[in-house]
Amino acid sequence: MGRSFLLVGATNAGKTLFAVNFAAYLGARDLRLRRLALVPSREGAGGAGPGAGSGVEAVARVPFDTARRTLVSPEPYKTRDLAAIDLELSVGKGKQGFSVVDSAGLAEHIHGDADVRKGMAQTIGALLRADVVLHVIDAARVGEDGPALGLGRIDYEVARYARLRPQYLILANKMDLPEADRGLGVIREAFGRDRVMPVSALTMRGFREVRAGVRRLL
Repeated sequence: MGRSFLLVGATNAGKTLFAVNFAAYLGARDLRLRRLALVPSREGAGGAGPGAGSGVEAVARVPFDTARRTLVSPEPYKTRDLAAIDLELSVGKGKQGFSVVDSAGLAEHIHGDADVRKGMAQTIGALLRADVVLHVIDAARVGEDGPALGLGRIDYEVARYARLRPQYLILANKMDLPEADRGLGVIREAFGRDRVMPVSALTMRGFREVRAGVRRLL
């Protein structure tokens, strides 16, 4: 399928909505969603992770309205498994396939739910294997809470490990919200050595720039 672009970040940063709406922005008719496995599932399926021959647990085609209604939630830990969305972009005279991989949100504490812990373990494994890491940060939360609270240890750890990959981009999300401009400044100051792209998963702001960035990395 081509290169894998892993969406990773703290819980409720907006990764799933970005994945769904980016697929719609690129002109996909629906989501071709593949559930992936990095560690053994309850059924015993397993794999090596995005970019390294992941095991496929299930494949589904999901209408966008259904995806937004069932996959996206303000509640934390809605996403608990790695899920790849297969997409295409025009490159030169042809088309190049790639996948955007949604992942479970990361947290600093050890969660009491075993499924949530498994999802986090899958995410960390995928982080070490992905071709490209797209680190999603809630810029509005950063702007409201400031750098001490808005940027947690998780974001710094993600950046530290993601820099080991060949390509790493930060998506400063929720730029449609009032405090996001302030948060964008904080994020750029904190991660000045990395490329930061302001986006809104809800309104699709910045998607043209992300598309151009993805095309360059294919």
